[in-house]
Amino acid sequence: MNARVFLQLISLLISIASSPAAWGAPKSKWRQDQEQKQRDFMGRRYPPNPGAEKPAAPKYAPGTSISPIPPEKGWKRIGSFSGAATKTTEIFYLDKGEYRIRWKFKGDFFSAFLNRYTKDEDEIVQLFANVTASGEDTTFFRGPGNFFLKISIDGEYIIAIDKRDIPDYSDIFKPE
Repeated sequence: MNARVFLQLISLLISIASSPAAWGAPKSKWRQDQEQKQRDFMGRRYPPNPGAEKPAAPKYAPGTSISPIPPEKGWKRIGSFSGAATKTTEIFYLDKGEYRIRWKFKGDFFSAFLNRYTKDEDEIVQLFANVTASGEDTTFFRGPGNFFLKISIDGEYIIAIDKRDIPDYSDIFKPE
């Protein structure tokens, strides 16, 4: 190790040892505010400061106020998602065919993307909901592929994914 690197290392160690945090000094109000903003931005992944207020209970609880989306004739229910929190769903595979996403929402804000999962880079297929008031709607798309949903919400939602149930008429059109 040459002298220059050694001096830089010693200088770094001295600066770390002389910082207020290293010897247990309280953090400044500004620093506490910055750390709180970062925790809020990161979705409260880290525990709050010991003296911080506890977050308020959610305004919406899953399954309390939205009626289920009933299946309809001509469509087969593939899956559904519901909740009252921002989330990214698990990846699900849909084979070739026509699909629809039906959703109901109650609350102040709902935004949802249908994404196609790939090895290299995820592709946004469709923004199927972006509303600031309660409501419901339907959107259509085609498979095949690996898909997942990204949901941002302040409220409660139910999402149903259905596949068009096309009867198999292959036995009618058999050549003789």
